[in-house]
Amino acid sequence: MMELKKSFNKNYEIIFELLALVIISILATLPFFFDRQVHVGQDDWAFHFARIRSVLHSMEQGQIAFPVNFLDFQTQGIGINSMYPFFSLYIFIWPFLLPVTLVKKVFLCMFLINFVTSFTAWLLSREFTHKASISIFISALYVFNNWHLILEYQRLAVGELLGYTFIPLVVIGLLRIWKKKRSGIIFLALGFSLIVNSHILSVALILVPLILVELFRIITRKINLNEIVNILVSASLTALLSLVTIYNFLNLTTSNELLFPTNGRFIKTTVSTASYISDFLNIFSPKGFAGYSATSWNIGSILLLLGVVSIIYLFFSFESRRGNIYFLSSGIIGVILTIMTTDWFKNGWEIIDKITFLSKIETIQFPGRILTISVIFIVISIIGMMTNINFEQSKIVITVVSILVLFPGSYSIYKTEEQRSNILSQSAMTDGLVKPSFNNDYYSKTKLSKNQGLAPYLVTNNIIPGPIIFNRLTSTVNSTEQRISVRNNKIPQYVVTPVVDYKGIKYDSYINGKKVANKRNDDYGTVAVRSSLISRSRTSQLTIRVHQLKYEYLAMTVTVCTYMASMIALIVLKKMNND
Repeated sequence: MMELKKSFNKNYEIIFELLALVIISILATLPFFFDRQVHVGQDDWAFHFARIRSVLHSMEQGQIAFPVNFLDFQTQGIGINSMYPFFSLYIFIWPFLLPVTLVKKVFLCMFLINFVTSFTAWLLSREFTHKASISIFISALYVFNNWHLILEYQRLAVGELLGYTFIPLVVIGLLRIWKKKRSGIIFLALGFSLIVNSHILSVALILVPLILVELFRIITRKINLNEIVNILVSASLTALLSLVTIYNFLNLTTSNELLFPTNGRFIKTTVSTASYISDFLNIFSPKGFAGYSATSWNIGSILLLLGVVSIIYLFFSFESRRGNIYFLSSGIIGVILTIMTTDWFKNGWEIIDKITFLSKIETIQFPGRILTISVIFIVISIIGMMTNINFEQSKIVITVVSILVLFPGSYSIYKTEEQRSNILSQSAMTDGLVKPSFNNDYYSKTKLSKNQGLAPYLVTNNIIPGPIIFNRLTSTVNSTEQRISVRNNKIPQYVVTPVVDYKGIKYDSYINGKKVANKRNDDYGTVAVRSSLISRSRTSQLTIRVHQLKYEYLAMTVTVCTYMASMIALIVLKKMNND
């Protein structure tokens, strides 16, 4: 009877905490929809909304997302779906299939993202404590810090946002492996694979500190053979869970020489320390994030100050609590990483830029992106402090910080929405947002000139010298249609089109519904079609379709089945009390 009562009380506590996470998620979502419309930004919003549109339209047709995107990006078939993973999107974008207004679909999608983010942070805190107040508090911090809100509402950087969401699962897996729990293998693989399946760049951001932590354990002789084996097994499982993403990514990158994103201004986009001062001075009159740029990205003054306080507390209580070394180290690393993103460290980046192998960090484009991992390190340090202080002290910290985080955070979300004038129309899923401005990201390198951006620019704007004029008509998830007009009768055997041609991807081409041969034009890096069926006297219609990759469905099947098996294994381990 006592066991039954204890089990009931435990379940009641968990339900209460999950309801608290629902409230946190509503508070982090609702302010953006106060006027029952969605106010959208430009650039990143248009880019990532286009990704969501492509995956959704494929789902509606019962298809996996195709390796290129024809719906947006000037309907040229840029390899966005291969370079930006789409698998994790399936977890969050299904509300777009519901028969409700677009505003409600967006609300449900963002609510889901916030709930899962709070849930993974809650799971992480429960690795250290089962006190509901601390777990809920940590979840609120992880959701309501400025960096998370900037990712979600200022940038809608879906890949980075989901990578941030799943990082706590990686930490849980690592902690459980250290504790010799078999479930650690699965948690580490689930967390890491969900990041791989969300955002390739975030993989590097989390992989580097993970390797450094394990090297630290080797140096301090904390590691053993069993731990190494478990991490290797988890890595193998991660590969299976991420197979569809790895397959798409490697197919494009190993078969083609691509132009990768770069702003060339890494050092110049360090975060201004004034952004933290401004954030602190405006705690009770928060500003929105709509006008933020890379130089104003931050984690919020309250989280940073709380991280510093946790370091000081853990340092002075170190002698009495030797176990604080990991919490203390985590806090120090988190604060150092945060400082490295600011203009205080600009000279440091200039030195790093001169060291060949270290200069590769500029691949992340902006120092502010490092905030994704600095937040998790600081949050772990705060967990360490909260589990060590007494009940009365924790009540004060939770009450004061919650007021300083929840109110400004919610109001900042509202102000971000208020500062924008562009409204998401009900037809946006059909028509898309304003097309992203021209860039040459992920085009194939070409032979046209030393200026590699020239060919993509000419192709994007249909400025192709020769006898043919192209005008875009319609596009689907796997095809584009162009109207062809002839300037003169001197038509070459193969006509260059504006559709990007990637090696390793199969294309079919049709003129007025009849199939014609095609090949890759190496000057422009685009599809060239045989001109024999093009009419000299009237307009013709060109259709180019892309095929799914040869082993796409096999890779997806392996990924889905491995996720299902992993979840079943976690349930079994839980039932066996070996979690």
